[in-house]
Amino acid sequence: HDDHKHFRAGIKDLEVMLQNVINAAFSSVATVQEGVELLEIFCPLTTRESIKRVVDQKTVELFSMFNEDLNMVKEEFNKQNPKLTPSMPRFSGKATWATALKKRVEAPMKVLESAYFLYEKGIGEESNYQFLHLVQSLEEFIGKIFNEWIATVEKELLKLLETPLLARSTQKSSMLELKFSKTLLKLFREMRYWERLHFEVPHYAADIYGRCEDLRVLRENVLLIVRDYNSVITSLLPQELALFKERIRSLDKKIQPGMSSKLTWASEGIQEYFVVDCRNHALKLCKIIQSYKVSNRLIGENCRAISELLLVRHEEKRLYEGSVYELEQRQHREETQRKIKTIHQDIVATMRKTFEMFQGDTGGDVQGHWSGYMDKIDWMVEEALKMNIRASLQSISREVNGDGKTLPDPLFKVKIMLSDTKIDFSPSIEEVAGCVGGVCVAVTE
Repeated sequence: HDDHKHFRAGIKDLEVMLQNVINAAFSSVATVQEGVELLEIFCPLTTRESIKRVVDQKTVELFSMFNEDLNMVKEEFNKQNPKLTPSMPRFSGKATWATALKKRVEAPMKVLESAYFLYEKGIGEESNYQFLHLVQSLEEFIGKIFNEWIATVEKELLKLLETPLLARSTQKSSMLELKFSKTLLKLFREMRYWERLHFEVPHYAADIYGRCEDLRVLRENVLLIVRDYNSVITSLLPQELALFKERIRSLDKKIQPGMSSKLTWASEGIQEYFVVDCRNHALKLCKIIQSYKVSNRLIGENCRAISELLLVRHEEKRLYEGSVYELEQRQHREETQRKIKTIHQDIVATMRKTFEMFQGDTGGDVQGHWSGYMDKIDWMVEEALKMNIRASLQSISREVNGDGKTLPDPLFKVKIMLSDTKIDFSPSIEEVAGCVGGVCVAVTE
């Protein structure tokens, strides 16, 4: 009798332990699939009534979890306010959203249906009814959206290709922009998603969608023309645009067919002839502009070099005798002037090379703008010389008067001679002043 009592107590302890194991296992369950996998493990152990009660309780909780998922999806669907990204199309975007909700409830339902061991306990008639009703509502919504989209699709879609390739920009008239039907772009986006949803679209829409990839490649190539042309315009300043007016006008003539009804998106040979010809012409103009920009930069660097070549030189801590100072300054000035002349000759040579670009451009007052450009370069050289002279005179002033914070270092060697009651200077103060003044006058000449 005692052995039987101990045996029953041991069985009861094992049942309690197994119940604790089941409860602990289900405490971390977050999805229906995880719950079904655990039930598949524990269902064979339900021969004991206590274990069966725990497993049945967990089965009820599993269906409650599935019902919560159904209610969450139903609540989100009833809002009818999908949060679509900007890249999502209007109609098929909503259909894709509804399809995602449908898949969200179908996945756990398939898991429940595949759980053969749950049939004896019932699959949950209420859950099944709610599931079928929700899926039906989602499918009706998707079909409704598809029919609404079909009603907006034009039947004569090929006529939308009979438009020019290019047009002047609405924001800046001097630049270009692509002119492609936005209706077709929206259609292509819609059809791409309807195709993923396995919907059969009307034949008149499917015909033009079959050319979608070819039209995409063509748009990309025409956009290269837009990019090249706009880069030419944006790389030039307003006064430079006038200088390149004839060149830009020549490029406009090449592009003009694409801005008229002569060439449309339905035309043949656009990529092979029109795009290649326009891009080659734009590339030549870009090289000319680049050469012009390089010339401008070289002229600017030369002008800066002129402004930095001072016409005077002072060695630190050195005492000059009057005649030596004047002689060395004259020699340095002559050497610097030779360097400045060499730099100026480089500027003239650069200008002559640049002029070759515009020598044949006679229309649009290009030569008049070239004269204005030469006046600008002359002004730059003049300003560089002024800066040079100003900096040279300031250098002399610092050597003679100091910088205002410290006293100047001795610059001239002066001999003092005592004769009876008279003190004589050699060279005299007047001679030193005349020497410095002579150098200043020579700098400004």
